[in-house]
Amino acid sequence: MRELRRMAGRGRALARRLLGLPPRNYWEGRKDFRYFAEVTRLARTYAADAESVLDVGPHQTTFVTQLSWIESKTAIDLHRRPKMRGVQGIRGDFMDFEPTQPFDLVICLQVLEHLDDPTPFARKLLRDGHKVIISVPYRWPKGQCKYHPQDPVDEDKVRAWMGRDWLEHTIVEDGMHRLVAAYDN
Repeated sequence: MRELRRMAGRGRALARRLLGLPPRNYWEGRKDFRYFAEVTRLARTYAADAESVLDVGPHQTTFVTQLSWIESKTAIDLHRRPKMRGVQGIRGDFMDFEPTQPFDLVICLQVLEHLDDPTPFARKLLRDGHKVIISVPYRWPKGQCKYHPQDPVDEDKVRAWMGRDWLEHTIVEDGMHRLVAAYDN
């Protein structure tokens, strides 16, 4: 029965896309973005043996559930407790969050550009994970999104926030460009 409901939901989402209708929810409208595939590729490359993952600031996405090989999944969001099957959801400020041990992988997608001062947040990502993957809008014009005080973001800005170079990074085009980068500790 659950599988029938899932198939019906996919059919409705496809019908909405084919008819040119807007998605029903935030995740439905974003789940096919190419940068998620790049995050998955980097996670499989650099965290293939990960047993734990923390998703910082998932908003209304369920991307972390796609990292199927990672057994222990946690998500923390400032505004709401993430509710996903198989994921420990925490409503709280990441800057106040103190894990008992570092996660094997920390992901933080499309969050840093929203912060007035991303540097302490970015450095905490690195402290809390053995591997870290981030994504940010790449060179979006200042003012294009009123919620992005950091735009435009480029490689130099990301290096300054993180305080180091990445293992690998790529620029992904989804109608807009996004920088996706993987880090090692």
